[in-house]
Amino acid sequence: MSPELFSLLSQRGGSAKTGYEELLKKIWTSRPNKFGFQVEGVDFRVQLIPQSENQHLVSAEIGYLPFTAESAQKRHIIKTILDSTSRVKEAKFGISDDGKIGLVGEITVNVNEDPELSFARIIVFLQKTLPYIRLIGKAL
Repeated sequence: MSPELFSLLSQRGGSAKTGYEELLKKIWTSRPNKFGFQVEGVDFRVQLIPQSENQHLVSAEIGYLPFTAESAQKRHIIKTILDSTSRVKEAKFGISDDGKIGLVGEITVNVNEDPELSFARIIVFLQKTLPYIRLIGKAL
């Protein structure tokens, strides 16, 4: 350990080892402002909501609403599925102006909690939204 780091940690109080471990914990558990992942072919994005310490926006684009003359039945099925998603309190499904079917939701992640807990919250979000995403995917 460099003398400067040792001095800095000693000034904070406690042993240099404890201070060093705390510093490492802060470095390694810092959270990115945004990241993405893919589940079952759907790209998800998670990003910190501006002016918020612990609210994260989760969004995904599932696909395009079919617009051909032959796809009237598919559109009807997809719209029925989207209507049924109103029961999902964690996310809002919808169709954008350009015809993309997507979802957006919010999760709360405490900055001081274990990073594994952050991912657990994302997994709970996925457990509640994936059944609808699968149904929409089959209808597309």
